[in-house]
Amino acid sequence: MFGIPPKPDPFLAARFEKQQARYDAAVQRRQEAWQALEPGFRKRVASGEVVLEGLQCAPVLATARSVIPALWARLLIFNTAGNEISTTVQNLKFMDVTAYHTGQRIRADAGAAALPDDLSAAATIPAPRPRGRESYEPLIEAALDANWDKVQERAARHPEQRPVWSEAAKILHNWLRKEHRDDGQKIPHFDTIRTRLSQIYARRLSEKPVRK
Repeated sequence: MFGIPPKPDPFLAARFEKQQARYDAAVQRRQEAWQALEPGFRKRVASGEVVLEGLQCAPVLATARSVIPALWARLLIFNTAGNEISTTVQNLKFMDVTAYHTGQRIRADAGAAALPDDLSAAATIPAPRPRGRESYEPLIEAALDANWDKVQERAARHPEQRPVWSEAAKILHNWLRKEHRDDGQKIPHFDTIRTRLSQIYARRLSEKPVRK
């Protein structure tokens, strides 16, 4: 014969209920906080001020991380608890998503074009370059291309799998000084490279494979 199960301990039951109530309240506060922050965050992604990176895991599994194009901002579904992003069309899904702030915005009319039916085609579209005075970007891009493997190798050592901008800027600055030592070419200052590198790197990352 089966015995009669013991009665639950009132103290433990009350403690469990309190812990559950705290957990539910924390989840609710998290959801409310994200609902308040999401519109502004989405605008920053759309403007290029915030860049998202992740590993595509659906419908096919990618072998390298990639930049999630700013053009997709209004199609993104954020799963902050799972650190994942999916899209409202084509069922694309990215895992292990990271975000970093570039400090620069794309012109308001740059993203005005209609979204393509095939999102995979848009993934290779580089971000528009901001207008301004004569830019050092071509030199920085050339230095980054020449040192791409070295920058990727250093990035792979960090948990977020992206460069430390001051470290990468030093590599590029030293290369530019050596490369243009005798030709009189004016090169950007270290601080200029460090400031602009994150946006240039994000654009290049959408065009180049990540070092395996």
